[in-house]
Amino acid sequence: MSSTLQQVANEVGVSRMTVSSALRGVGRISIETRKRVQEAATAMGYRPNAAARATRNGCFGAIALLSPAAGRGYLPFRFLDALHDSLADHHLHLTLAHLAIDPSGTGVIPKVLRELVVDGLLVNYSRRMPPELENSITRGSAPSIWINNDLPVDVVRPDDREAGERLTRELIAKGYRRIVYVDAEYFTAGNGPSHYSSQHRMDGYRSAMVNAGLRPQVLCPEHLLTRPDAMSYLRQSFDWQQKPEAVLTYTPRQAFAVLQMAERRGIRVPEDLHLATFHEAGLSDEGMPITTIYLPWSVMADQAVDMLTTRIREGARSLPPRVIRYADVDWAKPMMQGH
Repeated sequence: MSSTLQQVANEVGVSRMTVSSALRGVGRISIETRKRVQEAATAMGYRPNAAARATRNGCFGAIALLSPAAGRGYLPFRFLDALHDSLADHHLHLTLAHLAIDPSGTGVIPKVLRELVVDGLLVNYSRRMPPELENSITRGSAPSIWINNDLPVDVVRPDDREAGERLTRELIAKGYRRIVYVDAEYFTAGNGPSHYSSQHRMDGYRSAMVNAGLRPQVLCPEHLLTRPDAMSYLRQSFDWQQKPEAVLTYTPRQAFAVLQMAERRGIRVPEDLHLATFHEAGLSDEGMPITTIYLPWSVMADQAVDMLTTRIREGARSLPPRVIRYADVDWAKPMMQGH
């Protein structure tokens, strides 16, 4: 049987309230006392009763991350690591909940939306969500923050338009003029881009080219393509006769496809053709001669937690979106040789 809070207090020789504050990391308690309390609690096998605490103050100390099936949302380990650490700083833990979509396109309402079991929600759903699911989130009692979505409020997302413009502008500054933008997975069922970032990155590229007095060259399909068909479209439609000097792609997968096509034609990358894309990690360190502008996933995790804890603390008030600037550019190696 585990020890009680009072037993830990008796062992250390402090009050029950001091032990509670020390274990929760709050209050004006010396480092030495806090350490003694923590060591005693560990040695005595004391574990706080989270259920009792939730009953007393109405807080669960938990945040749910709502994440969908593959293809409707994406979170790298870099984001999840930063999210875990940021929640720990607020003495919160993470609960994962799956947003399932049945074959008819109807959402299955998860338990965290049917019952009050967490203090707030982080929603990782970047594609179009079934209306009943969205209503359950927006009208629920737990405040929510959306991740990587283009909503007017309560969202944190990267600044894809600025990233597309900056990366294109830096390519131009390095002497490239014939720069092609490629997104072979752009359209979905006639409803425009499958994700807002497709349009934003392309708009940033166009803006940089026009401002430099250069002609934008965009390669994207006019109708919905599956992923294999998108790669086939890219291989068949890419115009090598235009002799592009640089290619900026929406995803690393498409950059890899252009790299393979270039190698088959004896075109050296990056010496004869410079490839660039958007990703959460540098590709040059993995032996890929592809320039990468880093997605700001760690900063987004910190900002998402800050927004959500603010909403939890201040009630249901919505917050304006936080748009996070991309991080540094990792330039392909060897860089610019023979250019």
